[in-house]
Amino acid sequence: MSSNLHPNTFSLRGLAAGSKPKSEKTCTAALAALLLLMSPSVASALEGTVSVGKQGLSDAEVTLWKASPAKAPENLASANTSETGAFEIDYATQELSRGDVLYFTARKGDQLALMAVVTDAADMPDHVSITPITTVGSIWPINAFLKDGEINGPEMGLYVGALNVANLANIETGGWGDRIVDGINAWQSTSLARMNSLANLTSLCATDGKDAECGKFLELAGGSDTISALSNVARFPQTNTDELFQLSQSAWPIPDGSERLSAPYVPYLDYTPANFALMVRFDGGGLYAPGKLHIDPNGNIWSGQNWMPGSQSSVVKGIGGGLVKQDPAGKALSPAITGFNGVNVDGIGWGTAVTKDAVWVSGFSGNIGVYDFDGKPLVGPEGISFGKENGGLQGVGTAINGDVWVADSTMDQMLHFPSGDPNSGEIVQVEGLAGPFGVVIDKNNRVWVSNSKGNTVTTFPADDPKSAEQITVGVGVRGIAADLDGNIWAVSNMTPGFPLVAIPDGASIMDEFRLAYENLVANADKLPTGTLHMISGEAGSWTATLMDAGAINVPWGMTVDGKGNLWFGNFVGESVVHICGARVENCPEGVKTGEMIGNYTSGIIELVTDAIVDSAGTVWAANNWNDGDVIAQTDKSEKKSTWGGGFGVVAIYGGIAAPVNTPLIGVAEPLD
Repeated sequence: MSSNLHPNTFSLRGLAAGSKPKSEKTCTAALAALLLLMSPSVASALEGTVSVGKQGLSDAEVTLWKASPAKAPENLASANTSETGAFEIDYATQELSRGDVLYFTARKGDQLALMAVVTDAADMPDHVSITPITTVGSIWPINAFLKDGEINGPEMGLYVGALNVANLANIETGGWGDRIVDGINAWQSTSLARMNSLANLTSLCATDGKDAECGKFLELAGGSDTISALSNVARFPQTNTDELFQLSQSAWPIPDGSERLSAPYVPYLDYTPANFALMVRFDGGGLYAPGKLHIDPNGNIWSGQNWMPGSQSSVVKGIGGGLVKQDPAGKALSPAITGFNGVNVDGIGWGTAVTKDAVWVSGFSGNIGVYDFDGKPLVGPEGISFGKENGGLQGVGTAINGDVWVADSTMDQMLHFPSGDPNSGEIVQVEGLAGPFGVVIDKNNRVWVSNSKGNTVTTFPADDPKSAEQITVGVGVRGIAADLDGNIWAVSNMTPGFPLVAIPDGASIMDEFRLAYENLVANADKLPTGTLHMISGEAGSWTATLMDAGAINVPWGMTVDGKGNLWFGNFVGESVVHICGARVENCPEGVKTGEMIGNYTSGIIELVTDAIVDSAGTVWAANNWNDGDVIAQTDKSEKKSTWGGGFGVVAIYGGIAAPVNTPLIGVAEPLD
């Protein structure tokens, strides 16, 4: 049996996961059971319920499906529910590979359709509860691959999408997942209330006397049944938000003597939401003030931290953080507080990048670390440094040919590692650099560098740095990204004409941040500010086109999704902004290139630096700063002294973004 296959263990009810058999005889029996399960001819049975609110749903058709990469879903078995909503399904045990997803649908009539996606197909629970909550919680993470009520997509996308379902829904209980109700989510955002209001709308189609309201819900959402309706709401979360909210209120009137709606799920929305995206925050593993995010070939999320959690850090002084690893569903896998470290990198800003087999980080202190995907250093305890010949470091760019380029922000030069060899680094002088920050290498092996202390993007062929060209954009250029059509996109902190502050020669990265932030505060009456430019053309004749980017306010990091649309961290705007890319056919009707599609805010989204897209179309955002007064030390109270850095990484679910292949090396490619 190949290593990427594992038997489905649905009916091993007598041996808890992780427990040890009490005897050799018990072990032999368990092994025999396991071997039997590996045969597709062995039958298994599973019990479950279908319910809406506290009421079981009778006479519903329940089907267990197996979705596999590049195949139509396979109907494994079906059963009808009893008067109490109970069911039992007998099915042939399956042999599963990564990317295989098991899921249930429950249908009654033409309009009601419910769903429950199994997070880990190899660990089917003994009991499954299919409810409106599991339906919403299943659709939002895997929606990029849901069409006409069926799940179908590439291996990595199905794997990542299914893993994230447990953050929103618990298919054993039929209720909420652990993450959305934990202490850093439940009361700090409206995601739980949004989820319940959506479940209440779904419940209309299962409630006697609510036929008209059910029909109105399907009409507003553009669906033929509740699964397709919810899928549309997830994918286009700004559409008909007020109408859907008003229906969720009016369809469940407040009974006499009560102050609550008669809806089955609480807490629900009391006010119209900006959209129906579901957002969840993740912490742990050393997460605190993450800067740049990157995803490895297995879907794990990596980020370097400005500071260490629990420290009283600011731009005046601080204790640098380490490298954090999260699994594809956001669970921290790196050590608490410190993250991965041990290579003398004391605090990481924009310097995190993933190659095909390693993670690179560059630090404020001027050192570079390289790790394998288990967090083991691949360089010595002092990391990589050129001594006094290099300064504080920022962005790391990776090329298709394996080259790695690092921006030396304080000494205005580049560090080049041919083929990604940590031992072959060289300093490269490039004309025009001014606080180099972001680095991207396009499909023609041309290097593009944003200049944070200037108003230009510098570009040069990787094999000819002396032929560098300067392209004028906004002021304080940060995020930079390449699309498949050869365009380069750049965001700048400030609009030309915004008052500037002088950054002294030799200033540290933190000094630069302090002065820049103080300048923003001093000129708050001139906010919002910032620009988005699209650079097109060819060597010697580049054109930078200013875009009308809507809610832009001191933008920072940026990425391109699988359809060529853009996502950027809107730092002072405390949001993630979705922008129409060069291919307008992939944008909502009437939205032009460079115009805003959506703006995502939440109580759990702080001052965001980066936004990236994973293989399931989930957008991940880095909360880099939290309290600006603490950061700038205008508030020196002990009470808030650990609140400066941003708190965690946020996932934005719904399949709004188009999935991409990971790792993103140079140019974002659609998931295949």
